[in-house]
Parts: sequence; structure tokens; C-alpha cells
Amino acid sequence: MLYQNRRRQFFFLLVIAASQLIGCSDTSGPKLVSVSGTIEYKGQPVEYGMVAFSPVNPESGRVTTSEIVSGRYTMGENEGLKVGDYNIVIVSAGKASDGTGLIPKKYSNAETSGLKVSISKSDTTTVKNFNLED
Repeated sequence: MLYQNRRRQFFFLLVIAASQLIGCSDTSGPKLVSVSGTIEYKGQPVEYGMVAFSPVNPESGRVTTSEIVSGRYTMGENEGLKVGDYNIVIVSAGKASDGTGLIPKKYSNAETSGLKVSISKSDTTTVKNFNLED
């Protein structure tokens, strides 16, 4: 039962985050770059959640998401990123024992997360780690 509630909360948060990141969808074009990495909050892995990469220029591509499991995420070349700059949104499922979110709310919004990455033409695979703080 707890798992189902956490999953519902997670998907609700994902829908909210995705609504802020809607971009153009483009399935053709250049090869995509595989991206993987770790996501930690205060030095501890974010156990479960979602990371979304939103193109800074919405006309240059689509929002790409990956599930976070045990502090890790992976996007293969079929679901990876095009060359360009991206704003990052990270959401985690569930609540801490004090009723607050597991990571600060600022990370659930592309305008306030402060997280950005660039994918260059020379990248074939890349590792992007995120160490979140308050």
C-alpha cells in the first residue's frame, strides 16, 4: 500500500514538472547521446524519482526523462540527448518523516533548480552527476 501511494505521489509530481517543461517533439535528426549519472541529496542517493532534461531552446528538441533508482539514472542512445544546452528538473517520490519533500521543491522547477548541462558534438556518451543541497 505504501508503495502504491508513493508511486501515485511520484507520478503526480512528474505531471506537474513535465507541464513546466513541454517542448517540441522531434523524433528525427542527429544521433542521440547516451547520458547517465548519479543524483544525491546531502551526500545520500535519491532513492526513487525522475530527472528531466529540457532544452534551453524549446524548438531544438524534446524534453527527455529518466527514472532515478537507487540514486542512478541512465538514458541509452535511443532515448538520450541531442547536442545542446538543457535545464534540469529533479523530483523524488514520497515525503520525509517531517512531511516535507525528500528533496527541496526548487529542484522540481526548471526556472529555480539552477541545474544545467551542455551536450557537445564530441560527446558519444556522457556522465552527468548531480549533488543537490538545500
